[in-house]
Amino acid sequence: MTPVSEVLEEHSDEIIAGWLVLIQDAAGPLYADRPRDELYRMLSRGLSSLITFLGTGDDQQLHRHVNALVHQRSVQGFHLAEVQRAFLGLREVLWPILDSTYLDRSGIVSAVKAIDVAMTHATLEFSQAYEAQVTQRLQQLAITDPLTGLFNRRYLDLILHNELRRIGRAGEPLSLLFIVIDYFKPYNDQHGHLEGDQALQIVAGVLRDHVRTGDVVTRYGGEEFVILLPKTPLPAAAIVAERLRHAMAGAVFPGEPAPQRLTISVGVATTAKPVSSHHLLRMADEAAYEAKSQGRNRVVIGTEPGACNKVVGPL
Repeated sequence: MTPVSEVLEEHSDEIIAGWLVLIQDAAGPLYADRPRDELYRMLSRGLSSLITFLGTGDDQQLHRHVNALVHQRSVQGFHLAEVQRAFLGLREVLWPILDSTYLDRSGIVSAVKAIDVAMTHATLEFSQAYEAQVTQRLQQLAITDPLTGLFNRRYLDLILHNELRRIGRAGEPLSLLFIVIDYFKPYNDQHGHLEGDQALQIVAGVLRDHVRTGDVVTRYGGEEFVILLPKTPLPAAAIVAERLRHAMAGAVFPGEPAPQRLTISVGVATTAKPVSSHHLLRMADEAAYEAKSQGRNRVVIGTEPGACNKVVGPL
């Protein structure tokens, strides 16, 4: 009896053509909108992985295909159920081919059983990929501020601890910016919480757009943000802080013009030796509130807690 894998290999063009029609007609509107050549490549890889599994029992190609498929389609906005339904729809395309190939009952039964085993294995792969996707999403939610999309204080605590440990090994500087939005409370009181939330999102976007690759932007809480600048000495950190201050001074917020424009006060702290997270945060925090007391919309370099800070901006 001809092995099922060889039958599928021999009829691969026919199978892919039928599978393509099936998913464009029945697997959901998002599939109907995908380019035909993209779908053809996807189906060709899927069939190849299935043939390999049926022929050798090796599931690695099938595993890689399902994981890549789930990732690609989730980015494109597909629900996992649509992706799985489209893949398992291959069964409907295979039955007529198997029926015309295996003329005796035992051959049909054996072929159907082999296909069912392969499809069950594919279903398990989809379930595992989905579980991994959900786990990753939950982990992301645990370290992300839901309003701004920035990392949250929990993530800051983790990454700051790791960066300070790295300093102990490498001796490279670590800088930290503590940022406070000026006049946020009166703005929020005057315009309401919805506009206040929009303002926080605008600030988050400006900060995200004006830092460097490798810098870590976090929302510390309320109208306070913290940015970590790994491997960054004080002069370079001051330049980044001033760039952010200047960008924020030109930002447009809902309800403006207002009696006081929303700007930022920035405190900068740098260390090249192991210190506690609390110590570095306090240095930058005190500098930020020194900037507010000096008139707001400026950058202040922090020193040891309780010492005199240096105003360096606006430049």
